Amino acid sequence: MLLVCGLMLFGVMLTADEGRADTRYRNWKITDFDLRLAEKTALPEDESDGLTALLKEIRSGLALQGSRKLLGWDRPRFNQSLLAADRRRIVLHLARNGFPGARVEPVFATEVDERRLRLTLSVHPGAAVRVAGIEMINLPLAEGEQDSVGIHVRGTLFSERLMQGIGAQLTELARSRGYAKIEVRASAVPLDSTRVILLYEFESGSRYTFTSAVVSGVRDDLRDLAAKRLAFIHGREYAPELLTRAQMDLRDLQLFRQINLDTRPVGGDSLLLVASLTGRKQQHTAVSVGTWSDHYCRVKASWRHRNLFRRGRGFLIRGAWSPQQSDAATGVWWPGLPRPDARLSLTMGFEAEREESYHQDTGTLELGLLLRPWRQWREQWRFGLGLSWVWVDDRTPGEDNFDAGAGRLLTLSLDLRQDRSDDPLEPRNGFRLHLGGEYSPTALLSDSPYVSTTGQITAYRPLGPVTLACRLHGATAIPLGDSSGLLPGVRLFAGGGSSMRGYHRRELGPLDGSDDPLGGRIRILMGAELRLPLPGPFGLALFVDAGQVWADNKEMRDIDLAAAIGPGLTISTPIGAIRGDFAFNRLSADDDDGGRARPDDWVFHFSIGHPW
Repeated sequence: MLLVCGLMLFGVMLTADEGRADTRYRNWKITDFDLRLAEKTALPEDESDGLTALLKEIRSGLALQGSRKLLGWDRPRFNQSLLAADRRRIVLHLARNGFPGARVEPVFATEVDERRLRLTLSVHPGAAVRVAGIEMINLPLAEGEQDSVGIHVRGTLFSERLMQGIGAQLTELARSRGYAKIEVRASAVPLDSTRVILLYEFESGSRYTFTSAVVSGVRDDLRDLAAKRLAFIHGREYAPELLTRAQMDLRDLQLFRQINLDTRPVGGDSLLLVASLTGRKQQHTAVSVGTWSDHYCRVKASWRHRNLFRRGRGFLIRGAWSPQQSDAATGVWWPGLPRPDARLSLTMGFEAEREESYHQDTGTLELGLLLRPWRQWREQWRFGLGLSWVWVDDRTPGEDNFDAGAGRLLTLSLDLRQDRSDDPLEPRNGFRLHLGGEYSPTALLSDSPYVSTTGQITAYRPLGPVTLACRLHGATAIPLGDSSGLLPGVRLFAGGGSSMRGYHRRELGPLDGSDDPLGGRIRILMGAELRLPLPGPFGLALFVDAGQVWADNKEMRDIDLAAAIGPGLTISTPIGAIRGDFAFNRLSADDDDGGRARPDDWVFHFSIGHPW
């Protein structure tokens, strides 16, 4: 109602203005264009800030603004129809955002001989309209629930966006109580020229419960698998988060290119979930050559069939090579075992490590179970049971630093990952959590038993256009039973582009007599980074890294952390940020009599992806 009155008002004004419009500047060249508040416009701070943002938003869509080209602006020739259309757009947009009495006056500055002009559209906003309250009719909630809705907008500047946002919030609240087909009509009822009441009228319908799900668009075996994955909704009261979980469960199968979910009443208060799916290409081959983490040269290849054995049971062959590490593996997996939202896998692999101080070959057979029990926390649990055969060749001259533990190894593992960040490649807000543990028992098949734990939390926070990223990491590895040492593949190392950037790969921590890394039993890493966007795909990072690796807890000292600071340059790409970091070690620990390395004054790292 308010908007209708406002539109009628500015329509009459513009009609009169157009009749009086000066046509002398027709086809003159516009050399400059501006949209701004009229001079001497006194407004409260919130109104002034809101209008400034509105005019900036409006300006980009005006015809008289033209378009930006490589060497400047390409503006249209002036004519009265463009001016009238732009004035209508401005007044309509302002009316929808709390200023129904706004007027727009053109101001011309001319160069008559050149037939050129500078055009300014001066906005007189008029009186602002504010929200006096909210009234809800037939909202299907208990009286106590309505009182606890907690929407407080009294005195807020009116806008269509605000009115629609509150309506969507109330509708979502009702849907979370089972009212799947609720509809709402929103309107603004004026109390006077500067105040309105937001009125919401609801038609709730029945409170629905899911009875079943039907799947279409894919072959029979995939249809049965998808229906089994959606069985959790049977008998549950409708809620939007159930549809979100269903979408994620189907996406996790990696078998469908498109997933469209809808609901359909099937009588009374029963609701049917309808899933329309489109299959994707099941075979996938990938080959890549490049840099990855701290491996400056990495060659990778893989072939997988996502549905080789039907019902989502797939097969994988993959391999990778770098100067220090090579690995190959083959595996199969079964979705839906032992429960619909789980995935069971069996993997057989071989890994060869070729470090300066040792060589280690490991063959592994592992049974893994992947679970996502609580979707609202966006987490993933992985349980593993592995049997390995390990061969170690100690390459340290005249020393026995890696003589412990070749033989069989039985390992129980648990890995928890939770990602609450807002973007997988360029996070700006939220956090990521990783907790892991491995246990090799002293009895049974383990010749070198041990226990290890890992924990890392990374937090992201926006500071205007800048992103603050912080990381805290800790890990331990301890031999068990009669084992006197740790296998080299179990020991903890640090240093590198994704670890502690003041050192090259694995250089941080204990060294042998040839200055090759020995690894340790305790590792602590921490860091903070400010990520600043630059024009185009470029970005600048300013970071500080700190950390250390100790051979055992007796060597730990509070002042023993090495630290480095430096800048980094990033280029955003579809596969992640391409990154170059310069780390300066002015803050690092001094030489250590226990055999630690003295770092270079500065270290350069090139890698793909943010360090955390």
